[in-house]
Amino acid sequence: MLRYILFFYFLIAYFMLIYAPSVYSREYCSIEAALFCFFSFFYLKHKIKRSYFLNFDTLFVFSFGCINYLHSVFIYPDDAFLPAFSFPYNMKIAPYALSVASVGIAAYMLGNICFERRLIVEKKYILSGKMVSLLEKIAIIASASLFFYVFFILKINYGLKHLYPRLMILIIVLISLSCYSKAIYLKQNSINGIIRFRTALLENKWNIFAILLFSISLFYIGSRGNVIFLVLFSMGIFNKYYCKLKARYIIPLFLISIIFMSVMTLTRTSSINLLNSSIWDVAEKGYESISKSANPLWVVLLDLVVNARTLYDGIEYTISQGVLYGSSYVQYLFCFIPGGGMFFTSFLLGKTTLEVNTGEILTKFSHAPYGIGTNMIGDIYMNFSLMGVVLLLFLFGVLVSKCENCETKYQSFLYYSLLANSIYIPRSSIFCWVDLFIMLLLCEILFRTISKQFKKYDKRIEAI
Repeated sequence: MLRYILFFYFLIAYFMLIYAPSVYSREYCSIEAALFCFFSFFYLKHKIKRSYFLNFDTLFVFSFGCINYLHSVFIYPDDAFLPAFSFPYNMKIAPYALSVASVGIAAYMLGNICFERRLIVEKKYILSGKMVSLLEKIAIIASASLFFYVFFILKINYGLKHLYPRLMILIIVLISLSCYSKAIYLKQNSINGIIRFRTALLENKWNIFAILLFSISLFYIGSRGNVIFLVLFSMGIFNKYYCKLKARYIIPLFLISIIFMSVMTLTRTSSINLLNSSIWDVAEKGYESISKSANPLWVVLLDLVVNARTLYDGIEYTISQGVLYGSSYVQYLFCFIPGGGMFFTSFLLGKTTLEVNTGEILTKFSHAPYGIGTNMIGDIYMNFSLMGVVLLLFLFGVLVSKCENCETKYQSFLYYSLLANSIYIPRSSIFCWVDLFIMLLLCEILFRTISKQFKKYDKRIEAI
């Protein structure tokens, strides 16, 4: 029944796209937003019933709705207080842009539901205690090294500092593999696969400590994205193997997190930030910035609002300059090779990865004074136009549906990589999760090889 409802949504969205007005209309944008909320309710109700509240779709659809619909319905034209809208842009394109977004999300939901797998039991994955212990020690060493580097070596006066993105992904993977391996090990050694909440916390004390060290280190220098990835990855593991996290706990936690992240956004480039002030001074500065604003709610939701700008710009760029024919995605085809993305983009296209990055292109196109980022719908539209939005999001829905009910550890890695990026994908590229997934596979293969050597060594000792 649900697939017919979502197919009907797709038809309505496509019909509205055909007749989208060529000038801004709040009424039209409101209808698009209302239709999105109405059909998303049925979709998410099904997903929550099937996979509980904490799942990829809950976070992805929420983030998608905020990013694409809030600005045109509730904020425009009084949006100059938002940095991304403080310089000129073409709002006439908004109704069409929202229609494209609606067609895209309808295609995603339809692909997900049409190819949804039946509930299956995950295959057993046997781990040795030595390997679990090794992974735990490596996770602690990696996070402690980062903590030591940030607090005792790195010297910054103030401002945002991103530390070696690939290295941060590697540390996330090491901690995540440790958490995952611990969960599998406890499950295989428990009675009936049931692990008590207290036992889970005690057994994971070093993993929790590693997560805290990593989070504190990155928050201190004003970096938030990688912390969100790690926390969501870990929460996904906890939700599946230890205790189902209910909405009454997750919603307040997420509200507090959104406020905390907004405070970091407002203060990380100011004279009062975590690098040179106490957390109480930073909190006071953030509260002052929010309370003095005439639009405190939108200031709090800043990171979930501003990328509507790149949706409009992405559509306008394609209409005036033409499509990129997938050049932005070449790097993802070769990301499993160290440096492969940069090399093959240069070899095949004669351009750097930065030159074909839609965020960089839109920054130049809009004459922005700083990098304005991108938007998932705008990014796909710039590369493949409307047909690409429909096809890629339909296939993306199929991909999520195939891995959300994990049968193997590799499906688990894929799903947790998606979950970790669930909030971020709508304001980035549809392939932004690939780096994390590839790194998980490479590290898992490495540690599996080490584990086999452990077993051979143990057999030799027993033989002696």
